Amino acid sequence: MSIALRGFGIACLAVCVSVGCRSAAPDAETVKGVSPFATLPNPMQWGVDPDEPRSGEPDRIVATWVDTVRQTPGEASERGFGGRLYFYDRRTDPIAVEGRLVVYAFDEGGRLATDHKPTRRFVFPVEQLTKHMSVSELGPSYSVWLPWGPSDGPPADISLIARFEPVRGGGLVVSDQTRQRLPGSGLAPAEGTMLAATPASQQVRQAGFQEPPAAAPRGVETVEAVESRKRLSTTTIRLNR
Repeated sequence: MSIALRGFGIACLAVCVSVGCRSAAPDAETVKGVSPFATLPNPMQWGVDPDEPRSGEPDRIVATWVDTVRQTPGEASERGFGGRLYFYDRRTDPIAVEGRLVVYAFDEGGRLATDHKPTRRFVFPVEQLTKHMSVSELGPSYSVWLPWGPSDGPPADISLIARFEPVRGGGLVVSDQTRQRLPGSGLAPAEGTMLAATPASQQVRQAGFQEPPAAAPRGVETVEAVESRKRLSTTTIRLNR
């Protein structure tokens, strides 16, 4: 008798298991392969906009420059440099930054190797630099324009260095120096001619303002005294009669 009951119990258990398997099959079809375990977002990413560029304190600057001419209706064409700057921290993708950007320009025409004072300085304050940012496939970058005078001016060789001063502390970040050829009409000025020192060419509208030349980077010396002596010097050429 006990053997018969034991056999009946085993049969009932087999029926229950088979019914349970059949009832679970329709549920599996309705979810169509979706895992029953929901994928939870990373708590470290809560409140972070995926479309917002990553920001931080940069460790280095990568700047690219190209000579260009700007055409404004009703005004004479103006030549200068268009630049795009990327800021990087320890990671490989660029970041958005908050701080002041200063670009130093050195006219290499007749400049001595010991002369380290910039010919011009272009300043982009904190509130203005943010307006120059755009986001591309590579990440956030900053586009700036450095005017250099009328497009019919003489050719010039200009060295450019960008320096970034962060708002929230951290050290200064300086880019590599790049030397650019600025095309123009006619011949390059003779040694000792300071076209960049004229008041008209010192005006900078695209940058926030242009600081006095006295405030140069650390370790940079002035060359104004040297250039002043060049203006006063004369050369006597002996001609054969």
